[in-house]
Parts: sequence; structure tokens; C-alpha cells
Amino acid sequence: IDANGFVRIDTLFSSSKTSLTDPVFRGAVLSCTFGGIDLDLRSARLDDLEIFVDLDCTFSGITLRVPPTWRIDSRIRSTFGGFDDKRPYPPGGTAPDHVVIIRGSATFSGVERR
Repeated sequence: IDANGFVRIDTLFSSSKTSLTDPVFRGAVLSCTFGGIDLDLRSARLDDLEIFVDLDCTFSGITLRVPPTWRIDSRIRSTFGGFDDKRPYPPGGTAPDHVVIIRGSATFSGVERR
């Protein structure tokens, strides 16, 4: 995690459990092969209108823990993989002005939002 709220995680035959402590989330690049990534963003806010999370997930699993009000746009390409949203939605709905765009690939893998 750099000083500007940008997250880079690269795991190979291992796992990573990370919580963003910066107040603003600026984006992420996540690469996971034969392992797992658990990234907790629930204490951060979005300042930019579009935030990108680029991921490459192979024989692995990635869990993104985000606030329930964040609007998420999934553009993941899956091959024998999946993408699931398990967030509870509050009565007020999602924040319409900001969007987190998740893009990349999941091969024999799973990506989940919580």
C-alpha cells in the first residue's frame, strides 16, 4: 500500500490479508496465483468518480470487503471461475456519483465482494 491509498498485492502460493488504513481508496492491482487475497476497504472513502481494481486471479480466491454503499461495476473475464456479490444493501441504496470498476481475469478462481 502506498502513501496515496493505492494498493498493490502480489501473491504466489501464499495468502495476504490486508486492511487499508488510508482514509481514501485510489485503486488497486491484485495478482494471485495458487493463493488468496483478502482486502478490507470498509474504512476508506472514494474521492474520484471512477476507481479501478485490476486483478489477475489463477487457481485462487480474492475477497474484497467494501462498504455496502459503494457502487461496483464488474468487468471480470471468468474461465471456470466466478464473481459473487455478498454485500448487504442498506435502505438508502448505493452512492451514485462514484463507481469502483473491477476488471481483469479469474481462471479456475473466485472473486467475491463482502
